[in-house]
Amino acid sequence: MNILQIPCTAHKLNLVVQKSIEQSEEDEHDTGELKMILKKCRNIVAFLKRSEVGNRILVEEQKQLGITKILKVKQDVRTRWNILLKEPLTIAMISLTEAQIFLDHDEWNTIQDIIPLLRPFNLLTVELSAEQYPIISKVIPLIRGLQSSLFTKMPRMPIGQALETN
Repeated sequence: MNILQIPCTAHKLNLVVQKSIEQSEEDEHDTGELKMILKKCRNIVAFLKRSEVGNRILVEEQKQLGITKILKVKQDVRTRWNILLKEPLTIAMISLTEAQIFLDHDEWNTIQDIIPLLRPFNLLTVELSAEQYPIISKVIPLIRGLQSSLFTKMPRMPIGQALETN
């Protein structure tokens, strides 16, 4: 019996983003800068996970911003490329310059440039992962929406431009 098997769209989207990040790191404009930024973000998360002071500052900042459900940072893994999209990490990076693991102005600009490119992928992945078995009729309109969203993005930094191209 020949049954057509359709691969998991959320998994395929994850692979697309990972491949795009890898290719942008090989771009002539990038000298490993994106990899370094991601490493710094991972270091900040590691700091927050092991530092009581850092964790307290993170909680206080969220309360000051009026966030009622206190969020925690998550250590990323290879299959989770969306570390830059995590709100608590962004709050922490703003607040913890004394953590000795801070991002410079250009790195912040790069992050601000690539977040709009990655956010639609994250939203689509979350949407598709929310259902145990997403129906195929939902996939094509969601992918078309993703494409439309990406056409409106205009990254300014070389890394963002390379990521968009890839």
